[in-house]
Amino acid sequence: DGANAPDPAAEEDGPAQIKMEVKGVTTYLTGDQLKEALGANQNKGATFTLLDDVKLPDGVSLFTHAGGDITLDCGSYTLSGNCESSALVYVNRDSLTLKGGTLKNTDPTGCCVAVSSKFGQFRMEGGTLLPEGGSGHAIEVYGSVTVTGGSVGESGKGIQLLNLADFASAHELLSYLKA
Repeated sequence: DGANAPDPAAEEDGPAQIKMEVKGVTTYLTGDQLKEALGANQNKGATFTLLDDVKLPDGVSLFTHAGGDITLDCGSYTLSGNCESSALVYVNRDSLTLKGGTLKNTDPTGCCVAVSSKFGQFRMEGGTLLPEGGSGHAIEVYGSVTVTGGSVGESGKGIQLLNLADFASAHELLSYLKA
């Protein structure tokens, strides 16, 4: 079945590490292609399934901008990155569901997930969020978070709640999250 074969474009950039399913179409991606695919408007409703561990380039954060429900199923794999004073994944005006696996920010001042808009929603149905060392939190919340499964951070590294009244604008909030 050609619909489930690895995407030749992904193979040119390296072996496929992620399967993206959206509107009945399956596409295979490398880790380097994930950032663009996750933020693309045409990928509303997409499910991203890790097929292997994925390490993002240093300093690269993922942003959801599709304006729809997005599912990230890491299975038994890890999505990691070194996002200095930043989040591994920013959830903007979307709903992101984590179904399994591990999200790991290896920077001691970064967090795993930042819900950076009051319209953003993060649902954790399984998996593990691991901020490493320092002052990083597993989740920084400005929008909505629901945790029904999995584990959030290590001792003292759970969820940081942010109040809308503390920030004059979304830009100010993002500046705070990156500081």
